Amino acid sequence: HTVSVDFYTSVDSFAWAVFNYTDTAVRSSVPLFLMISGMLLMSREECSIKRLLTRSIPRLLFIFFLWSTLYAIDKIGPMTLLQNFDLKNFLKKVWDYGVCAPHLWYLPMFIGLYFLVPVLHAIRDKKKILMYAVAMFFAFAVIPATVAAFPKTFIVAEAITRFDMAFCNYAGYFILGYLLYFYRDQIRISNSLLLIIFFVMVAITGTAVQLLSMAAGKPQISLYDNAAIPTCLEACALFLLFLRIPSQKIDQNWNKSGWIQKLSKYTLFVYLLHPFVLTHLKENLSISSASANVFITLPTISVGVFVLCVGVAFVIDLIPGVRKILL
Repeated sequence: HTVSVDFYTSVDSFAWAVFNYTDTAVRSSVPLFLMISGMLLMSREECSIKRLLTRSIPRLLFIFFLWSTLYAIDKIGPMTLLQNFDLKNFLKKVWDYGVCAPHLWYLPMFIGLYFLVPVLHAIRDKKKILMYAVAMFFAFAVIPATVAAFPKTFIVAEAITRFDMAFCNYAGYFILGYLLYFYRDQIRISNSLLLIIFFVMVAITGTAVQLLSMAAGKPQISLYDNAAIPTCLEACALFLLFLRIPSQKIDQNWNKSGWIQKLSKYTLFVYLLHPFVLTHLKENLSISSASANVFITLPTISVGVFVLCVGVAFVIDLIPGVRKILL
């Protein structure tokens, strides 16, 4: 998201090339989160439908509408709302989160997956059915998403993209995460090869996107799609690498004071707030990834915004009433 603030600039510039390869390297974040969620939720001994319907889903719905409202207020402007309040227009802005807060797309999608969790949990021991579902994911999501990144020069490419089935995109990662976790000990790919797969995918994808974009004269980022083959392979490689880190080693060497648990408590808030900070840094202070040397601005702004959002979350955590609503 730090990259995306200035992404739609000249594709011939050096800065855009850095944005492109950086974006390529981090695009696996959404699939990774879905795979982790699928692993955790489907590996539970029990799946409480009552808990999902009375706690998990209502909480996410509340968060979605609360933050859609806050971003709509910011987009319209508090003074404009006070001077000329139009309820119908305001509610339209709240629902039109694609304009006011594009990053919130993830919440409705994940709520949909939550409704699906009891069904997936019920068939988690039916490995053949799960593998069939993953095969559908590759056939109707991964392949069409990848083919769609290239010009429709062949009738086959056009035909394949016609069979894109959106519902497969994210449920597929959910199931894939659980299957990779279940069969992790039987996957004989070395850590070195997994790292090579990741970096090769970043290099190939970044170069392909660079060439396609320069040929078109504007960013062509379909290969970044969450369901595209490069993104999928990057996510699988990283997922397997992380699975191989012993939890005992993490606790003994990296998590002695329990800071990972403390930090994880604030990450949802960081996700919800950080686009607001990035937008206002650029609009009000002219600070963005393109405002200076990109090798300095990209890491500095990314880390700085993250630390700032964690700091705000920490302060909110000290306020009992507000803490319950926002964290």
